[in-house]
Amino acid sequence: VKTAAPKPLPNGQAPAPAAVAELLGVDEGTTVLVRRRRMYANDVPVQMATSYLPLDIAAGTALASTDPGPGGTYSRLADLGHAPATYTETARVRPPDDDETLFLHMDPDQRVVAIQRTARTAPGRIVEVNDITLPAHQWELVYEWAAG
Repeated sequence: VKTAAPKPLPNGQAPAPAAVAELLGVDEGTTVLVRRRRMYANDVPVQMATSYLPLDIAAGTALASTDPGPGGTYSRLADLGHAPATYTETARVRPPDDDETLFLHMDPDQRVVAIQRTARTAPGRIVEVNDITLPAHQWELVYEWAAG
């Protein structure tokens, strides 16, 4: 297991990757706000998450801060008139990339759960794409929804 710490990734503006741009309804390479987080439980790395938000909503707001305040990203989107009404998550299991292996203290032969969450407003606009990476051996994912 590798234990060297990866270089921290700064938050800020960056070109949208093709898949993210398509979901956000912008051209590939369009500048978006990128928020990168590394999460721990009892000093053990347990999750990586990178959010992509449209600049016409997020630029110059608390969303661009390291700590967007109480309630996080979704509360700030609501404050700005873009409250998420629905979320969609797509999860798949895959090998970790080099950065994930280092940060999550994993062996390259282990697996991660890669989740892509989209947050959509009531009118249907996707206002956040969040790429989440979890070490598969640390997590149990449970989903519940109403029938009908």
